[in-house]
Amino acid sequence: YKTLIELLSKNPKFSDILKLENSILSTIIEMERNGIMIDSVRFKRLEQSLTNKKEILKNGIFQDVGHEFNINSPKQVADVLYLEKKLPVNKKTKGGALSTDEITLRKLLGSDPIIQKLMDFREVDKLLSTYVRSLPGYVDNDGRIHSIFDQFGAVSGRFSSRNPNMQNIPKEEIQGINLRNVFVTGDDSIFVSFDYSQQELRILAALSGEKEMIDSFNNSLDIHKLTASELFDVKLDEVTDSQRR
Repeated sequence: YKTLIELLSKNPKFSDILKLENSILSTIIEMERNGIMIDSVRFKRLEQSLTNKKEILKNGIFQDVGHEFNINSPKQVADVLYLEKKLPVNKKTKGGALSTDEITLRKLLGSDPIIQKLMDFREVDKLLSTYVRSLPGYVDNDGRIHSIFDQFGAVSGRFSSRNPNMQNIPKEEIQGINLRNVFVTGDDSIFVSFDYSQQELRILAALSGEKEMIDSFNNSLDIHKLTASELFDVKLDEVTDSQRR
């Protein structure tokens, strides 16, 4: 600590950064100590519902194919799609294997009902493994998750979150489920969200001098909507949510 402080104090720029980071430290500690509460009853119901849905999807896929196989094996899925069902090959992996990644499956949508079933199965499986079954393991004795917020966890200068990553909870509905609904305040408090709107893009506009970007920010336009309007050649007020995303 003493060595680092001495090095930092010799450089005014580093000294300013140190003051800036120290000024927020007490807030970070408070965030970590407070934690966030989850509705454990709702979580258990969610797990049961998704487990049932996964089983139904799996059986539907097996019924469609006519036999059982390992749905989590890209090789076995590829054999079913390309050798048995004779679906068109759009892509191969670097190793030369037939691809079954999400982009490839999306291109095959409509060619066979099994494609949508496979995509739904993977979504449900990911929800279960990444969030629903893992997050409760981080719940402390007080019923809260105490994530670590790292001031230097991202090269962009943004905070990162780990054990678990609380900044990675999907905000949109997946399979009709909004995962953020399982997080509760547990008292008379409320959730409040603050966000500096398009910080990096504003800096990019200023540094590049790109007129259309600068004008859009100065006129409080939605930069993503404007980009989608240009990309998809539609009027600004006709841009859909999915196009904006």
